[in-house]
Parts: sequence; C-alpha cells; structure tokens
Amino acid sequence: MERDHPDRCAYRTLRPRRRRPGLRAPQPGAGRRSDCVLDAKYHFRVWRPITAIRLADADGNHSTTSDPAWTPLANTPADPSYPGAHSVISQAAATLLSQEFDPRLRLTVTSELLPGVTRTFRSLQAIADEAGLSRVYAGIHTRLDHYAGQTLGHELARSVFS
Repeated sequence: MERDHPDRCAYRTLRPRRRRPGLRAPQPGAGRRSDCVLDAKYHFRVWRPITAIRLADADGNHSTTSDPAWTPLANTPADPSYPGAHSVISQAAATLLSQEFDPRLRLTVTSELLPGVTRTFRSLQAIADEAGLSRVYAGIHTRLDHYAGQTLGHELARSVFS
C-alpha cells in the first residue's frame, strides 16, 4: 500500500501545544487521508497518558510525580497519542454529513455491547465530540490529542469539498 508523502498531509502545520493547533487544508487528491494521521503520530511521537503518568519523574518537570501503578480504563494502542485518530475520523464524518443533513439532526442509537440501552444525540457534532472524548475519559488520550484530531478531521473533510 502506498503511503502519502508527508508534505501533502495537513498535519505538517500541527504543533503539539496547549492550545488548538492551526492547520492548513491538505492538497486535493492527497490519497489515503488516514495515512496523514499515522504520519502525524510518528512525526510528533507524543506520549500516551499511561507513559506520561508512569514516567512523570523522568519528564524533566520537577512539578510532576510518577505513578508507576496507574492504568487506563481501556487498552492503550501501541502507536503515539497525538493527534487522536477517533477524533479525526469522527470530526471528518460530522463535518461531511453536516453538508448533506441538518447539523442539528437528532439521532437515537443502540449498541450491540449494551443491549437495551439507547442514546440520543442532539447533533452530529455531539456524536463527534463524544467519540473523541470517550478516549480521553478511558485514559488513552489527552484533550490536546482530541482537539488536534478534531481540527485535522475538520480540515480533511473541508478538503473533500474544495
């Protein structure tokens, strides 16, 4: 499978920092956009929470302390944390679907994992927000990863219409 050239991916303007990073839209026809997410992850190599918390004594910041026994609620993927792929994909889907449907579309969904449980969302954006934040709450991403992922997802979706 051929990978995109990194210079053609939107992540090239991502900069891990506390505020939402700025992005430029990727070039039309950049190929497999999901490769941009993996390229960004391995370009920035930002620690996942499990690594950051367990190795906080070695991070060069004397204000942090480690907790070697800390574990997240979900299994931690082996790839770097930033940007959050679930946030990229969910935001891209919400942005694209909002072009075709009312963005305030209320949806009720069920889950095979939780039989009999229904969830109602007030908008497509609410679904995207929850999909990304669920990974933060599970302890496998930070909000930085989530915000960067949403920004990248939005820009990738916009590139489809440009």
